[in-house]
Amino acid sequence: MITASTAAALATFALLWWAQVAVPGPNFVRITNAALLGSRRAAMSTAAGVATGNAMWCVIALSGAAIFQQHPELRQIIACVGAAYFTWLGAKMLHRAVTRRPTTTPAPGLASGNRTFLQGLISASLNPQSLVYFTAAIVSGFHDLRLGLSIVLVLIVLAVTLVWYEVITRLLDNVPARDAFKRARPVIETVFGVMLLAGAVKLALPLLAR
Repeated sequence: MITASTAAALATFALLWWAQVAVPGPNFVRITNAALLGSRRAAMSTAAGVATGNAMWCVIALSGAAIFQQHPELRQIIACVGAAYFTWLGAKMLHRAVTRRPTTTPAPGLASGNRTFLQGLISASLNPQSLVYFTAAIVSGFHDLRLGLSIVLVLIVLAVTLVWYEVITRLLDNVPARDAFKRARPVIETVFGVMLLAGAVKLALPLLAR
């Protein structure tokens, strides 16, 4: 049975996770780009991959992140790969903005649900910052993590992520939004590219400081 205090803690967890998801970052860039250059279906497939990756980090945090505590070098490896991946995505997007490639047809690969899901999963899985967030939120908000409560937390992560991106992709799924994007594409892709590079720097800085 969920007590009032536990319900309040779950509501706070959901609200804080929504704030975390709503802040534009690499996952937001990947999903909105899929929505604008491909389709809402492709964007939601990407969002499903992102949600799965986020849920994975939540499960690791719930388990005490023992594997990362015993092998901290693994987190460094993931951070290095993530920084390289986001750098590649950002550079690719900046190149597209500078060369002004036409976007009248969906970008290659966006039509495949399996591929877009995998892209979202990779994007979320290569961002260990989520592990830090979940560990801090769970440790500070919950003291008796039974199996049922742990499952609820993972479901909250999945639901909040998917609902938020459902809202975003529906807002972008109309002709005026797409026409506006085509006109502002170089500027938007430049901003997105810079955001991805900033995400790469954020991952790399702790490693360079060692």
